[in-house]
Amino acid sequence: MTNLFEIKEEYLALLDQVRENDGIVTEELEKKLVITIENMREKCHAYRSYIVTLQGENNVIDDEIKRLQAIKKRNNNTIEYLTNKVLGVVIEHGAFMHENVTFTKRRSQYVRVEDVDSLPDQFKKTKVEANKKAITEHLKSGAEIHGCSLQDRESLVMK
Repeated sequence: MTNLFEIKEEYLALLDQVRENDGIVTEELEKKLVITIENMREKCHAYRSYIVTLQGENNVIDDEIKRLQAIKKRNNNTIEYLTNKVLGVVIEHGAFMHENVTFTKRRSQYVRVEDVDSLPDQFKKTKVEANKKAITEHLKSGAEIHGCSLQDRESLVMK
């Protein structure tokens, strides 16, 4: 089975033959050109079918990820609830041991931040990202921005 690249190369070779014949398309060349074009169309249609299949699989995977994340969240909530129950017992009755497991408590400190916006800059982390929408509007208005340019790209539409 030939791939799209091979079909395209065959088609270009046929066009070269037409050029070599001073633009005259013989009946034999015309038949080959029609067959090559039909092969490209069939191959593209087959690729589209496979793309649609993979997109469907990705949708199923996305749904499964959401389902698993919900299970993980539920599990974490249960872990937190049960851990707090056991901690409550240890706080109320003290450390104890049961079947080779020691239940104790530990003191630690953590930072609680009520309002990140009110912190001095030295205590903030900032992630800098380009505002591509604003850049696009600025460039389309005719202005220039060093290091930025509008680029054309082509994308496939399959309906």
